[in-house]
Amino acid sequence: MSENSITLIGNLVADPEYSKATNGSDHLKGRIAVNESYNVGGEWKRRTNYFNFVCWDAIAVNTAVSVKKGDRIVLVGRSQSRKYVDSNGVIQYIHEIVVKDLGVSTRWTPVNPVFNNSLDSEVDDVSVPA
Repeated sequence: MSENSITLIGNLVADPEYSKATNGSDHLKGRIAVNESYNVGGEWKRRTNYFNFVCWDAIAVNTAVSVKKGDRIVLVGRSQSRKYVDSNGVIQYIHEIVVKDLGVSTRWTPVNPVFNNSLDSEVDDVSVPA
């Protein structure tokens, strides 16, 4: 059995780019920087890897209104490679992550939640502990 699954935690390099695909589907593409530390002969080094990702449909819309450049995110998806012929007739290859789920990481960055109390008439006050 084969499995193509990837989880990345990193920072958005730029604001994600939302658009409509030619078939009318919601589409979003972005880039994430993932840092890793490693030890060479007792000295710690740091390397940054960059990954392109793409979201479709509801995930694209929700991501477009939820995150911005610099946000630390967690994304889960599958790795995909594809090729196309550019305007000069040269074959280009793209490697990207097709996102199944994406959210803001709360490990180091607090978020300001918005609670919808209309879903539960029993709740009068919702507060978040400091």
